[in-house]
Amino acid sequence: MDRLNQPDTHILRSMKRLAGHLRPEDPVELGPDFSITMLELVTLFLTHVRQMILKHWNIPLKKKEAI
Repeated sequence: MDRLNQPDTHILRSMKRLAGHLRPEDPVELGPDFSITMLELVTLFLTHVRQMILKHWNIPLKKKEAI
């Protein structure tokens, strides 16, 4: 999703509001000639949140211990 890092990509003010009004298959316009489905957007967001939690997690865990 390199397209999300382009300067002409739009900023969403409230993904929660969008998710409440759109179906998973509905397109979300993120820039000129660029859209992804609401499901893809939520999936990308949650993947990012998971990565940030794992990267910045400050509670010690043993290897293979569930989070």
